[in-house]
Amino acid sequence: MSMQGLSVAVDVVMCIDVTASMHPLIDMVKANARRFHGDLVDACEKNDRIVSRLRVRVIGFRDLAYNQEKPRDSTHPHNGDAVFEESPFFELPRQQGNLAAFLDRLDAAGGGDEPESGLEALALALRSDWTHEGERQRHVVVLWTDAPAHPIESRVAYRPAAYGDLPADLDELTEMWESGQGVTRLRGNARRLVLYAPPEEPWMGLVDQWYLAMHYPSTAGKGLADQDYGEILNGIAKTI
Repeated sequence: MSMQGLSVAVDVVMCIDVTASMHPLIDMVKANARRFHGDLVDACEKNDRIVSRLRVRVIGFRDLAYNQEKPRDSTHPHNGDAVFEESPFFELPRQQGNLAAFLDRLDAAGGGDEPESGLEALALALRSDWTHEGERQRHVVVLWTDAPAHPIESRVAYRPAAYGDLPADLDELTEMWESGQGVTRLRGNARRLVLYAPPEEPWMGLVDQWYLAMHYPSTAGKGLADQDYGEILNGIAKTI
């Protein structure tokens, strides 16, 4: 069935690399947080989509395992146990101020070695409390990074207890995507993955293997400084 003219309940989970090189992108997201609802609705209407309900959740991530070799309070104090910063879903436009306040607290700092914990951030996103309301749903995960990701299996020993139930390897993460595991299940054709990431592994493997995944290449180590806000909105709108 065509989705033209149908109302769609949309959940967007933004996974944002919040290491130091990502400062320009994070500043852009913060600057546009209060207008995100109206801008996304306008972009969707240009594609003949009616967004009946929009919720946004944010997951900031750094490097889960950096602390294995250096004390957390030395060179990179922002890594370690507090590597993930998660918000609840905010319903927009009613809670747009809450979204902006959460984003304002994200600090672009830390890092170290180039790979970050992007795959664990994806796992946290997949197990979100997804909406099942409306005539149709869209469950959209958007991940922004300028770095590759550590293999999940090499970082299991360094996970804080709160994240111990994350997948043990990439196969388990892929199964989460394919089976729709989560607090409430991802629905078949409702799911979308939008990656703003370097054209290297593991990201290209996800684009090739994961159902309904889109990729916009970024340059490693450059912080996505050249990503335009309108381009990001259109990329998300195309998934809806």
